[in-house]
Amino acid sequence: MALPIPSSIRKLCIAILFLLLTLLVHRNLLSGPDHLLPTYLNTSEHPADGDALMFCWNFWWINGWVHGEHSLFFTHMLHHPVGTPLTHHTLSISNGILALPLSAQGKTVLAFNVLFMLHTFFTGYFTYKLLTELKIRPVWALLAGEIAMLWPPRISHISCHINVAGTAWFAFTLWMFVRLTKKNTPGRIVFAVMGLVMTGTSGHYLFVSLFLTLLIIAPYSFRTGNKTTFLYFLSALLIGCLLLLPVYFPLISNHSDIPHRELIEKDQYSLALSGFLNPPPGHLFHKLFGLNSSFHNAKTIEQTGYIGICLIFFILGAISIKKSSGKWILSAAILVLLSLGPFLSIGSFSLPMPYKLLEKIPGFAFGRTPGRFAVPVGILLGVATAFYLDRLHRLEQRRILVACCLYAIILVDYFPPPFPVINAQIPACYQSLEKKPGKQSGIMDVPNDLEIRWYQMYQTEHDIPITGGFVSRFPSREYYRRLNDLPLLKKLSNAETAEDALYNSDPVSTFDLIRLLKISEIVIHRNFLHLTHPLDTEEIGKIWHASPVIDDGQRIIMHIDTRNAASGDQIRCYFTHHWFESEHWNDIDTPVRWADGRKASIHLFAPSDAGHVSIFFKALSAPQIPSGQEISVFFRDTPIWSKNLSQPFIWYDCEFTLPEPLLPDGDSLTFFFANSTPPASIPNLNSADNRSLSVAFTDFRMRK
Repeated sequence: MALPIPSSIRKLCIAILFLLLTLLVHRNLLSGPDHLLPTYLNTSEHPADGDALMFCWNFWWINGWVHGEHSLFFTHMLHHPVGTPLTHHTLSISNGILALPLSAQGKTVLAFNVLFMLHTFFTGYFTYKLLTELKIRPVWALLAGEIAMLWPPRISHISCHINVAGTAWFAFTLWMFVRLTKKNTPGRIVFAVMGLVMTGTSGHYLFVSLFLTLLIIAPYSFRTGNKTTFLYFLSALLIGCLLLLPVYFPLISNHSDIPHRELIEKDQYSLALSGFLNPPPGHLFHKLFGLNSSFHNAKTIEQTGYIGICLIFFILGAISIKKSSGKWILSAAILVLLSLGPFLSIGSFSLPMPYKLLEKIPGFAFGRTPGRFAVPVGILLGVATAFYLDRLHRLEQRRILVACCLYAIILVDYFPPPFPVINAQIPACYQSLEKKPGKQSGIMDVPNDLEIRWYQMYQTEHDIPITGGFVSRFPSREYYRRLNDLPLLKKLSNAETAEDALYNSDPVSTFDLIRLLKISEIVIHRNFLHLTHPLDTEEIGKIWHASPVIDDGQRIIMHIDTRNAASGDQIRCYFTHHWFESEHWNDIDTPVRWADGRKASIHLFAPSDAGHVSIFFKALSAPQIPSGQEISVFFRDTPIWSKNLSQPFIWYDCEFTLPEPLLPDGDSLTFFFANSTPPASIPNLNSADNRSLSVAFTDFRMRK
């Protein structure tokens, strides 16, 4: 007679099994054949997609937010000095909080790798716990957990996008809600709410989490016939949504400022029907059976949707037991349909798909990757498979043998290939960028290519603002305005023109640029420039008044000294905010400038002997505003002059003298127009009509 195994020992063994499987998969997935997994984690090698490095920055940012160092949804550390909103940035708040023990020590890359492994482990383990709660035999619950954790779309997406790691929390949330419907206790409602919040803050899956909870768990509440159970269920949903409101409110309230994703772009990141049947290149399945990996038509990891041959047979069997697995199969089918995107191409035909309906739901218009709806499907199909096998195999002696064979088949079919890795260690030369007390200046990268996203990851080390940055593929609009406003910055940001700009820039323009952008260091990335000849470190250092200049062969770091910078022999002005075709006024032939809205800023630079400066210009009140315009001028945030343009369509001579000499690094003037109408508030007007809604300027001059 066999001795019963204590429950605690059995639970520990199950957890160890999932942990061993996680280590086995990640040993091959991340580190490759030439590295040991512990070495990989400690030396910070990383999946070779820049998005992964972006999330390291996210961990660093959320750590600062938790410690009260900055706000959550706006940063001046990217697109310095104007900053940029983070309302559509993939902050992955729940993961950032989980990463705190490591990110607080500056080990953000290690935090990413550890979380990647933990999400894989918990996806399998929580799926197992969900099924045991549903009274499925442990042997099949284990198989469902294996399917969920090794599900190819999940592995492919999470490897570089920790923000879509919500599958672990899906399983946890469903498990907690099932427990809640069985026994109503405050403790269980807390855990159900926690699961919903963790899923919702993972980035993409609040809608899916609510959908699955209502479609799958709500019937359990109705089935009990107990009103208290249903009230607890609704209370958990309501409390979870209320707790998530602060996270989603900035996105909803600022939706008009976020560029809309076109359906054509979303269609490019949809799953193809053939992708469900063909494993991604490099899978073990290919090697064993000699399949041609080039047949797989997915161009990016976003399009991975392989189901697996074995699982297809399980699903067909599960359909036959509709009472047990019907809700799970239906939920999976709906998410698969959404993952196919807005259109389904079959030969020369293009059929509209249900995904287009999501455009009507606030928030979905900003997303671009329908394929991510396939990520949680592995849990649903794993559960359906467990229901089917639990009913099919009832004899104890056969069940264990069949289960072992199925475990091996699923492992072989889903075992992921090694992913390319990059060395994410901070280059030694970046130590010279260490933040100094009271230092506010930032860093400019040359070229400023958004694809070189590890600039942003280095930010977690040197803690100094950078002029560029990668923010959910939507860079700061104000930064793009500056690219157009400042020709030298535009040339330095381009890999093809940066070399000429480094050598042939005008000294005055060079230091105007440095002062306008408030930068103190320039990092030149040799590997990303289209060079006609090797860069001369010493010569560039002299041109840019840089000292010291550090060169490690791949990049040059210049520390800029503006104390002896060229200041020119004339006063120069840059229109830096809300002006049409804003540029250095002296270089433009356009005689008239139109303000865009109610505010405009001008940055002034003058020679060291300029003294007090007088400013003269002519202003024209907009004809559509019969009450006239009130112009107020602020110098260093202090009002110094105002004038009422009492009648429309009349030129007024305006002149005032600055109360103090200009500072060596420049000063700013801000113009406010009290009765001006912002163009954005007037519908159906083209840019020419917009100009007549506000003040016009001409003959803008400054005199010493």
